Amino acid sequence: MTDPAKVTRGPYRTFLRNLRRYFTDYGGWRGLALSPFLHLGVLVAVVSYPIWTTQKWIESVTSIIPSLLGFSLGTYALLFSLMSARMKQALRHLRNRAGTPYLDEINATFFHFILIQTICLSWAIVMRSSVMFDVASYFSASQCVMHAIDVGNKAAGFVGYALLSYSVLLVIASSLAVYRLARLVDPGAS
Repeated sequence: MTDPAKVTRGPYRTFLRNLRRYFTDYGGWRGLALSPFLHLGVLVAVVSYPIWTTQKWIESVTSIIPSLLGFSLGTYALLFSLMSARMKQALRHLRNRAGTPYLDEINATFFHFILIQTICLSWAIVMRSSVMFDVASYFSASQCVMHAIDVGNKAAGFVGYALLSYSVLLVIASSLAVYRLARLVDPGAS
């Protein structure tokens, strides 16, 4: 008989292993921390405080991200479906400075783009609900608790808008990955 604990752990273990591999191929914490697109996304969020201090940012996310996500998934699928087996093999042998094969780096770049967009959209969906505020109101919470919830909502709004800005800027990063790919496989490029 199969152990139910092993059946449950199996998919999670595989999921986490795949996430670790993607994150390593992307560059890990160092690659994320040194990303100019992340820095610029945070800067855009900082200067856009009138948007994220209210709930307006949620409308921006829900109107922009679904289209961007569809475009990203389509580009990702098209790029890898049109790539020949010979090209994939060649890209497995070319490595970046960290030793990651270019094929894995390009794959991780597109996956990162899609993952951040999905996190951004999920964040907006969760923040659209007002469950914390409603529970606090129902129990007639003190002004201090209500103020803490308001501060928490503003902080969450900043995170959401930074994710939106970062998601949009990752279009450039993904485009650069395709650009580098074209330069790698084009023998006439110098």
